[in-house]
Amino acid sequence: MTREEEITFEAQKHGLNCMSRINYQNGFIEGAKWADKTMIEKACKCYCDHFCGKSICGMCFHKYDHEQQVKSTFNYTECDDLQFIRKNLLE
Repeated sequence: MTREEEITFEAQKHGLNCMSRINYQNGFIEGAKWADKTMIEKACKCYCDHFCGKSICGMCFHKYDHEQQVKSTFNYTECDDLQFIRKNLLE
């Protein structure tokens, strides 16, 4: 079961009666998507800042400029490892 199917299943399982069911389900789905996105961002940031060897030593060309300073444009989506993490967490 994909993550989207899990969310839809849970939204339907916890629905209320008639009129409020659709609003509840839509709110549940949007809330779950927001929570997933937030947690994926935190997981990627944690990996990059604390576990990735290239990032820890300042050698990541995605994250650091030629003066070993974090690029102002860096957003935790650029390297292959982070893209792999995002893809797998979204499935």
